[in-house]
Amino acid sequence: MCSSDLIPPGDEEGLRVVAELKERPHRIRCISSVRDPIRRNLSAFFFTSTRFEPGAPPVASGEIQALREAFLREYNHDVPLTWFDDEMKPMLGIDVYKTPFDHAAGFVIIRQGNCELLLLRCEIDDASKEAIIRDFLGLPAFALRNENKAEDKQYAQTYKAFQIGRAH
Repeated sequence: MCSSDLIPPGDEEGLRVVAELKERPHRIRCISSVRDPIRRNLSAFFFTSTRFEPGAPPVASGEIQALREAFLREYNHDVPLTWFDDEMKPMLGIDVYKTPFDHAAGFVIIRQGNCELLLLRCEIDDASKEAIIRDFLGLPAFALRNENKAEDKQYAQTYKAFQIGRAH
């Protein structure tokens, strides 16, 4: 199987654009976040689930266990383990696993050809994230803005109960 067999339909356009960008002499800067895989999967499960669409009835406390079982049974837990190989590597040709990650700093910059990839841990504080991105992009006026937070969603109480093992 060649690598193009792994590319989902529709991603060819993205590959074409990246290939054109890589041919140009300027640098390509990309930013990707990394997150604890279990927290990432849990967040994605809630964010993508049709169970939590606007107007859906709230989840009763007794349903938390059923949600946990659905999460374990239905959700593809391999996504954070394969995403960089499935998505980043074909696009940029960068194997992120070949570069040690600086856990203390919470980020690493990988340079390959004219590509620079900033991998940034979601769990570091926002002021640090903002400074790292500002320096990476060379934008002195860059400001980070938090949006799409679980605590602002309709399912916030269910999400919290799911995580701590009890409904509110």
